[in-house]
Amino acid sequence: MKKWGKVTILLLVLCVAAVCVGLFSACAETTYTVVYNTMGGDELPDGTYRESDESFYLPTPRPGDKYGYKFAGWYYDEACTESVERESADAPLLDVSRAQDGVITLYAAWSDLYTISFDSRTGEVFDSLQYHYMDMVQTSSLPVPQSFERGGVTCTFLYWVDVASGNALTGESFRMDSTDMFLQAQYDTGVDDQFDLTDSGYVSNLQSGQVANTVWTRDTLEDGEALSVSVTFPANYSAYNQDSGIVFSAESYSAGGNSFTNAIFFYISSTVDNDASLGGLQFWGTKTVDGVDTEAAELARYGIDGAELRGTAYAEKIAAYKAGGEEATFVYTVRRSGNRWYVGVDGVEYVSIAIGDAAAGGGTVSAALTGSVVGLRAKCTDIYYSDLKIESADNIRLLFDAGENASLSETDSERTVDYGNEVGELPVPVHAEGWTFVGWQYTVNGETFLLEETDSFDSESWKIHLTAVWDDPGAAHYDIVFDTGLETYTFAPVTDWFAGKALSFPALGTYTFHTFDGNWYYDAGFTKVAEAGSFDPAQATVAADGKTITL
Repeated sequence: MKKWGKVTILLLVLCVAAVCVGLFSACAETTYTVVYNTMGGDELPDGTYRESDESFYLPTPRPGDKYGYKFAGWYYDEACTESVERESADAPLLDVSRAQDGVITLYAAWSDLYTISFDSRTGEVFDSLQYHYMDMVQTSSLPVPQSFERGGVTCTFLYWVDVASGNALTGESFRMDSTDMFLQAQYDTGVDDQFDLTDSGYVSNLQSGQVANTVWTRDTLEDGEALSVSVTFPANYSAYNQDSGIVFSAESYSAGGNSFTNAIFFYISSTVDNDASLGGLQFWGTKTVDGVDTEAAELARYGIDGAELRGTAYAEKIAAYKAGGEEATFVYTVRRSGNRWYVGVDGVEYVSIAIGDAAAGGGTVSAALTGSVVGLRAKCTDIYYSDLKIESADNIRLLFDAGENASLSETDSERTVDYGNEVGELPVPVHAEGWTFVGWQYTVNGETFLLEETDSFDSESWKIHLTAVWDDPGAAHYDIVFDTGLETYTFAPVTDWFAGKALSFPALGTYTFHTFDGNWYYDAGFTKVAEAGSFDPAQATVAADGKTITL
């Protein structure tokens, strides 16, 4: 027992000795003083470093007297050629072999060289450029991005914008400041910053319900010219729930305030009131009441089921759009003739407004509306504007359509005639079925006419769409009458229709407090739906005259 006790005591002594050796070794680890030579920058307090340190913070000095310079890292030598940066993660935080008498001296490097980087916003890449502080940079020496096409618009480069300050670099030169610069390209998209240009066209970038305004920078609308704008509505028509439209005459536009002065514009009625109002035209602008002008007042309103638009090709297309569940594009036109503007859709003019006209709610359309600035307005973020253009409209244009199974030379399909002149000799198309050509038919304000060689037109007309009228002498002819059941809700009949001749039915919407299912029926019991594309007189009741069919 005494022998084992001596062994145990010996082991304990050895363990204590080992611990003491370890403690001595730890206590013996060298602590280094780190001196920061800022090389002209603001002074920094010394630091301490041990090789066992798991982290070591290297401070960033301020420039001090070295204004215009930026800190470029710490180095072991005064020439700043041997960086403190570790070559690998396993390397020590500081190289203690550099110590002299327990002191590691680090030297600050400074640079007055700054970088200009570029964002073309189109994917086009440019190398960055470097300049010394206070260098004079010539704007012409900066790269120039290429033009690009988007949404039917050619966008050309305007200038570079300094992202940090928001300043546009439009001068001949500028001095390089003591900071890196990030420049973003600015292009002429034709609109202001409240609208974005996408592949589908211009769209408001504000929240739905907020009014986004933009001038169209490419052109102005002068007397004898016409503005056309393609407007694309969303697939779900109920998403067009805030009125949007076109400014067609303004005195000026304030880019800073995104607003027009003495402007007249029209809204395309949305579903904000009810679904039935979709597609109507509302005119707003400056009006005069008792000698006082008021801007942004309602001037006139034309409902889609009103007398001016009901039963038109436009109303039918609106009805088809609502039923189709797909996007639809309408081309709206505004033609200026003196102090009157004519508004049309898809090539057909329907309504007009002029200085001095009686305005809704009293007063008249203001005489101040003489400007030529045009633009866009939108409260909806789901409507797109594209293909904006202005063209000459100081004469009459006759557009001839021979119809299916008929031919007309390309040179005869369109004709321009000066206002007041006779249209002259008319082209004669040929029908593949041997039908007899009767003449050229056109419609104005719901009334149909046959064009004569001696006819002439004034500035109340612009584009006249003419459809060939054919007759098949061997076929039965019918007059088709449309009965809505309401004495005040009427449509013009189709006369002398025969099998094989194109046929269309007027669109039915909501009238006063009546809502229709959109169909026309062969019978008064509403059991047999009539389709225009496959109309069959045998399913209808023909009147005693052997010709009249009532739907």
